[in-house]
Amino acid sequence: MTFKQTDVQKFDSSGNFILAEEYVLSYLYSDGWTERLLSIGIFIDIYYASKIDLNYYLKSERCESVIESEIPQKIKDLIIKLRAQDIVLKQNYADTFMEDSKREHFVINQNGKSHNCSIGILTKKIVAENESEKLLFLLQKELEKWREEIYCICNIK
Repeated sequence: MTFKQTDVQKFDSSGNFILAEEYVLSYLYSDGWTERLLSIGIFIDIYYASKIDLNYYLKSERCESVIESEIPQKIKDLIIKLRAQDIVLKQNYADTFMEDSKREHFVINQNGKSHNCSIGILTKKIVAENESEKLLFLLQKELEKWREEIYCICNIK
């Protein structure tokens, strides 16, 4: 069976993603207009297993992979902590907007609701205003590390 992102998340009438109920989190990342043109979708299910949809360019050749993987324990712990509280997040965290720039989008399922949150260009250090934001920013850093590990491993093969 082929993995399709559209089977995991669909748009609602307001343009937000609704995450399938058997998933706890989706994370979409794009480098924007860079040499590698990396885009990655990480989809974490209720068992904390993941499906990773990876696309990038290497020497002008497009590389695509769908990977199934266990998630790092730190990421699992942060997701559990985030979902265990009342999630209070802004729709968008960005200081400025620039076309074709780096962007990240999170969808977190909690009690039948999909919370959407994007992180764009931040020109100054962002300060968490509540526990949900604190956990989200920690999760973002851990996902960034894991994302780059995945890219490096796939790039070596």
